[in-house]
Amino acid sequence: MPRPLLRFLALLVPALFLVWNLGYAPLWNPDEGRYSAASYEMAFGLENRAPDWVVPHLNGIARLNKPPLVYWGQASLFRVLGPSEMAARGPSALAALGVLFLLFFWGHAVWGTRAGLAAALVWATAMFPFVMARVANTDMLLCAAIALASFGIYWAIESSKKWQFGLVAGVGMGLALLAKGPVGVALPLGVAFVYLCCIGGWKRAPWGALALALAVAFCIGAPWYWSVEMARPGFLHQFFVVENGRRFAGGEEFHAPSPKWYYLPVIAAGMLPWTGFLLPAWTQFEPLSTRAGRSKLFAAIWAVFITLFFSFSSTKLISYVLPAFPALALLTGVAIARFDLWPRAWRHISIGLTLLFNLVLGVVVTLKPGILLDGKIVPRDVGAPWALAFVAVLALGSVLLLLAARRPSGQSLLLAQGATALTLLGTTTLLAGHIARYEDGSALLRALQPRLRSDDRIAGYLSFLPTSIFYAQRPITFFGFRNSSGLNESELAASPHFRRADGFEAYLNESTRRTFVLSDGPIWPAAKGNLMLWGRNNDWFLYSNAPKPADFGFELFAPRKKIKQSKVP
Repeated sequence: MPRPLLRFLALLVPALFLVWNLGYAPLWNPDEGRYSAASYEMAFGLENRAPDWVVPHLNGIARLNKPPLVYWGQASLFRVLGPSEMAARGPSALAALGVLFLLFFWGHAVWGTRAGLAAALVWATAMFPFVMARVANTDMLLCAAIALASFGIYWAIESSKKWQFGLVAGVGMGLALLAKGPVGVALPLGVAFVYLCCIGGWKRAPWGALALALAVAFCIGAPWYWSVEMARPGFLHQFFVVENGRRFAGGEEFHAPSPKWYYLPVIAAGMLPWTGFLLPAWTQFEPLSTRAGRSKLFAAIWAVFITLFFSFSSTKLISYVLPAFPALALLTGVAIARFDLWPRAWRHISIGLTLLFNLVLGVVVTLKPGILLDGKIVPRDVGAPWALAFVAVLALGSVLLLLAARRPSGQSLLLAQGATALTLLGTTTLLAGHIARYEDGSALLRALQPRLRSDDRIAGYLSFLPTSIFYAQRPITFFGFRNSSGLNESELAASPHFRRADGFEAYLNESTRRTFVLSDGPIWPAAKGNLMLWGRNNDWFLYSNAPKPADFGFELFAPRKKIKQSKVP
């Protein structure tokens, strides 16, 4: 087979893998549900409300705690492809695909084609990037925008095409403003500042290109922020000071503080199955007089700066550190591509660490309670084949790795470990689809969707399941709602779709229309509202005041699952 075709296939396989099977599971709650339901409302409107492409709404209430890029991406795909899980996750997958091509170009331009292909492969098959490419939220969009901005800034410093790459950096920062907010500008500029300090100070700074980048970013991001401020005075203070500033500084309304080392295990687990090569990769540096040496330095600063930035934030979420992973993938991929040049000791260390991680992962999957074999998430007879498949993949991968290690070649190592990663993550994706049917009420709503009539009512009792809005394609009346979704408080108070829990029985009796109720736990006594059980998956129960058709069956639960206590209307 011609070498160019082999290289094309080597890039095509991980690229297709990133966008494979995006509809693997119903939308997960709460994040995927919140974003996708708001995007559906943006694309098609809800309950006689016209589509609004400026102010996102969730169940009829303005939701402005995040900028609009994810909503615009999802809503556009909904309009083109129709509302589906694949379309909802499409923006994240496409953003991850963009990072893959960016890493390939960077690696190819500095170290050669093999290094570019290796960086792309590591990115596409590392656990955390692969998972986040299949999650419908803002994180992968921010990651891709920061990667584009960092790419543009680096090449604006290092190449003669400063203005062109300054424009690229500006587009990246502008998209980051629309993806998450000011953090998407602060992080690339912070990385650039540290890098310039390391290579000789401000004399090398491309001031004109950086000024152009900031101007372009402002032109891309500012119109939306200004439009919302004009429509809803006070938005800018709420977004920049409360949502971003206080979240970084910490506050009781946000997540509990975590230790400074919080992201170290996240990175170790997120880079699987390449984690064993991560530490040795950081020893393979080159002289700063070469472009290769400066590229590695920039990538190292990129990864460390972002990790430290969020480590010192009072609010920590696992997904915050995702923008560091393109740099980690670049460093790891480039190092593995040149595996034959490593000192013998580091080659042995990387192989040994990888085998150890395979062993630990196999033990965790098969023995840790709550995973597959204890009957608490899925029935044991469902989980056992998946546990066996995981162990088989890890064992086979370990054998392939040992065979590849007999000949210290980057190419053979990439083939062996890449095949293991593709198989392992493919198995994980299929398993996640099965678990979702047991663990999340979305599966109940997806099964019910084809049977819904236009005049049906749906309620959520003492639970907030935003995917129900997406699947029902109509407003849902929630009882006992607690606002953790960034919804406008004054609009919530006036909305007929968010009510006090003690109004639930009156709601059931106020109409003879067919009504469905989704509850996180059984409702007792259900007969109080003439409710009949239609279906169940573990904690989630679906009731209706209409008899269940004989051909509708949805009873999925793990036999040892501890069900929440009954709820009394």
